[in-house]
Amino acid sequence: MIDTTEDKDTFGYQWVRKSTGEFYRGIHTGSVDDNYAGSGAVFKKKYGGQLKTACVDSTDWVRNVLFIGTREECLLWESLVATERELSNPKCLNKITGGKDSVVFSDEVKDKISKANSGRKLTEQHAKALKESRLGKPISEEHKATIAKANRKRVWSEESRRKASESRRAYLAKRKETTMEGEVDVKQ
Repeated sequence: MIDTTEDKDTFGYQWVRKSTGEFYRGIHTGSVDDNYAGSGAVFKKKYGGQLKTACVDSTDWVRNVLFIGTREECLLWESLVATERELSNPKCLNKITGGKDSVVFSDEVKDKISKANSGRKLTEQHAKALKESRLGKPISEEHKATIAKANRKRVWSEESRRKASESRRAYLAKRKETTMEGEVDVKQ
């Protein structure tokens, strides 16, 4: 049975190609209904891309969601279903084992990836999808502390400081207008 509780934001899935019996298993953090199909190189080549809308023949492919859980739970699930034994099956389109330690990048590769993605602009649609995927999801106190620490080191440009100041002034002015006369605004 699939668990659909609120804190479960990742799912395990399996794509099956009906005409050949080939299959691909993976996990994805996001909505079951989003456009994500899979990231395996062989799978993407046969399917037509990483997104569902890119599928060459959508009537030939069927995706089943097999597991829903936290990211950690899904990584464990993936390590159990994308094993060396499964990879030896000629119908398996996975080329690496699944799970937490399935891909380990060297520092050199991490630097290359970082440099390649720095300055990358997201499309408006992609940025909106990322934002919506995180809305309403609770984050741990540890994660909040990490974000706060990163923001303390942040250097704000003059323009950013000016815009933040203007925005704050406008917010306070609007709130002051809406408070009743004689009432003390305790939020200041």
